Amino acid sequence: MEETERPSNPEHARQIAYMATQWLSGRRFFISSTGKMGLAPYRAEIGDLICVLFGSCNPVILRPEEGYYAVVGDAYVYGLMHGEAMEDLSDGKYNVEEFVLH
Repeated sequence: MEETERPSNPEHARQIAYMATQWLSGRRFFISSTGKMGLAPYRAEIGDLICVLFGSCNPVILRPEEGYYAVVGDAYVYGLMHGEAMEDLSDGKYNVEEFVLH
C-alpha cells in the first residue's frame, strides 16, 4: 500500500493554530449584500463598503463619512483575493469610483 498522507507534526500544527488565532483575533465573519463571504475587522459595521484599491493586495473595508471614506481595515473576501475583482470589473459587475482616503 502506498502512503498518501503522513501523520501531522504536532509542533507544526501548534504553530499554524497560533498564527491562525493571531490573524483571526479582532476579526468577524460576514456575508455582504451581494453574497460575498469573508473576514473583516471586528469594528466593521453594516453600511461599510468592501473596496479593492488598485495596486492593493487585499480588499479593504471603507466607511462613508461626511464627504470622504475612512479606512476600517483590510479584509479577506472569498472571490476577491486573487484578481477576481478585476475580472468582474471587466464584466461590468462592479463600478470604479475615484475618492480620497483620510
